[in-house]
Order: sequence, then structure tokens, then C-alpha cells
Amino acid sequence: RGLKWLSSDAQMEKLKGIDRHFSEVLTEIKEMASELRPMAIDAFGLVHALEQFVERTSEMTGFEINLLREGE
Repeated sequence: RGLKWLSSDAQMEKLKGIDRHFSEVLTEIKEMASELRPMAIDAFGLVHALEQFVERTSEMTGFEINLLREGE
């Protein structure tokens, strides 16, 4: 349901709930990244891990993302 149809207090509560949920999801993502990071970097190296991350993110978002490395 759209926020514009809710009272100011109800809007604030809804936004607080969204903010809490977003914070929880962000915390989970950070924990997962922390757990997965060493494997990808150790196995393939930082550059390869970053290239794979950029490629996956580009595919998921539909945005063209370029990874520029110094010396290229």
C-alpha cells in the first residue's frame, strides 16, 4: 500500500519498519560477504574476484559496469 494514503505517524512507523528491515538485510549481506571473501580472493586472486563481482552485478542490474585497473 502506498505511503501517501497513510497518516504522518503511520508513514513514519512504516518507514521505520522499512529502515529496520533494510538494516537487517545489510547486516546479513555483510556477514555473508565476510564469510565468502577469503575463499574467492584466496582461490582466484583479488583482481579475478573483482572482475567476477562486476560481471555478476552488471548482469543482475542491467547496468554496464567497467572495472578499471591501473596500468591498463
